[in-house]
Amino acid sequence: PNIVSKTGKLPNKIALTFDDGPHPEYTLKVLDILDEYNVKGTFFVVGENVEKYPSIVKEMVARGHEVENHSYNHPVFSQLTSNSEYSQIKATSEIIEKVSGQKVNYFRKPYSDSSSINSESDIKYLQKLKRLGLKANEYDIDSKDWRLDSADKVVEKVKTDINTNQQNYSQILLHDAHRDTQRTLDALPRIIEYLKSQDIEIVPVNKLGNITHAQQQTETTKEYRAITIKNIVLTFIVWANVIFVGIAIIRYGWLIIGASVYKISQTAKKLFLRNVDFKTFRKHKMVVIIACYNEEKVIGQTIQSLLDNTYKKFKIVVVNDGSTDDTAKIVKKIAKQDSRVSLTTVKNGGKSKALEAAIEKTTNKWVVFCDADTIFNENALEVFIRSTVGENLGAVAGKIQVGNDMNFLTRAQVLEYGVSHIFIKAAQATTNMITVVPGAVGLWNRKALNDAGGFSSNTLAEDADATMSVISAGYRVEYNSNAIARTEVPNTQKMLFKQRTRWQLGNLQSLAKHRKGLFSRRYGSLGFFGLPMFYLDMISITLFPLLLAFTSYILINNALGNSLIFPPNIDFATSQSFIRLGLLFISIEVFTCLWVILFEQKSLWAKIKLLLTIPYYLIYYKTFMSYSTLVSMYRALRGTMHGWGHLHRTASIK
Repeated sequence: PNIVSKTGKLPNKIALTFDDGPHPEYTLKVLDILDEYNVKGTFFVVGENVEKYPSIVKEMVARGHEVENHSYNHPVFSQLTSNSEYSQIKATSEIIEKVSGQKVNYFRKPYSDSSSINSESDIKYLQKLKRLGLKANEYDIDSKDWRLDSADKVVEKVKTDINTNQQNYSQILLHDAHRDTQRTLDALPRIIEYLKSQDIEIVPVNKLGNITHAQQQTETTKEYRAITIKNIVLTFIVWANVIFVGIAIIRYGWLIIGASVYKISQTAKKLFLRNVDFKTFRKHKMVVIIACYNEEKVIGQTIQSLLDNTYKKFKIVVVNDGSTDDTAKIVKKIAKQDSRVSLTTVKNGGKSKALEAAIEKTTNKWVVFCDADTIFNENALEVFIRSTVGENLGAVAGKIQVGNDMNFLTRAQVLEYGVSHIFIKAAQATTNMITVVPGAVGLWNRKALNDAGGFSSNTLAEDADATMSVISAGYRVEYNSNAIARTEVPNTQKMLFKQRTRWQLGNLQSLAKHRKGLFSRRYGSLGFFGLPMFYLDMISITLFPLLLAFTSYILINNALGNSLIFPPNIDFATSQSFIRLGLLFISIEVFTCLWVILFEQKSLWAKIKLLLTIPYYLIYYKTFMSYSTLVSMYRALRGTMHGWGHLHRTASIK
């Protein structure tokens, strides 16, 4: 049998106990009041507050008061595992003993107002304390100073309980850290005066239990080390979240403003161009270049979409980069039917070399590059040729849409592409800092491209590399959201991983190649804003799952009223300001998705399916992108290169 003994009730003796401190302002005032009446109190302190305000704990001891254990961060113990309870108690005792130099003898459980032993778990709790050399402590008079709305009511509550218990009392519960501690400060002198008037002696808790405080030399235990390590990790995580959530919010603010400015400028430009005679521009001949490798399933559909365009004065050059399937045969068949189509076959050497080979065989001022799996809208070339108004134009980026939204994975890419074009491309275009004219749909000025060195084979993202080079050569790069093309995106994780690791590795290579453009006048706003944003985008993609998980963790626990363990230097992580910041971060992410869905030209059912994809996109898809980016970074450090990164085609563009 388990024998539980209760001690501490002595005739006409009572202890004043103060929970939840130390507090930087109110605890010292409590000490002053106790000194004024020459009485000693017992402070059940919270470990994280001791770490934050060690000098106040030392002051308690110096003035002869008792310091005991009230957990590390005041959690609800019923929600903790046994190991967590043990760590909370032991680590806090060690913290107190290190600061105060005195042994801790008592532990008071947070949110506990019962001293009864009713279950096996209560016995195990007491056994746990015994192993730690502690005794359980409970009060029998609760002043309710944290709850009652006036000092008068607090005093009356104590008086009533004293009279009701008729000397069956031992401790009064007060608080030196709560929302209105001034109420406690006002009530405390009156409580002391009342107790003295009743000939009740005020003593520390250790005198009720006949325990003397010994000077304590402590050794660092694994529980204390665990909390120290955890605090270091949490500090890093919290600050990383604060910094990058802040940056993300600023970035989204810029994107929303930039996209709005772009929309206004496009409307103004449209009004201006009403007076422009486009007959001259329609005489321009442009060339469309398609570099391909093993694209027999899609190349015919792509070429036909171009031939069906409203703008007719162009030719198509298909560069077959050593395909081993029937790609060349299909192109030759089309070329026999339409003289605007021609085929050039080169030895397999990668996309950039294939593009350069095609450029050398043409002389047109304006060059459109198209991927082999991309279907142009029927007016896309017309829109491109109308975009050539103005001086010093180097390139125009078109808008890519997903043409095969058949499952959650492809619909997540619909949202991703939509955010990229509606917000990112539009905002970048307002200040000539577009980082990528996509190889799938982009118009280029041949002279600008040549001045920039053409398409280089030393990066996998030849389109990003060339875009930055064109801007650094002094040309403008614009974006036209009306030049639309649909592309076939990967519909399996394996295909997507293959594509994105190649893309991200190429982006990293381009960033490395143009690193001297950072804050360079030659790169203009791209150097001062575009490239830094590009770097931040790579970091944000990588950290997004951490940011979302941590922010959600804070918000969910706050909504449930759970107490979270945070070191004192970052307790702002649970503050209302941080919670609002987290809510704003998640709200903006959801808002951008909703905006994309609103303006997608799709059926109501298709929009509903996109709406249902948002949680998948934010939680799973972005985590997958983070992983792909990390793999790309690893490969970049290893110096690993890729070839074409050819994807399995399904010819499923609608």
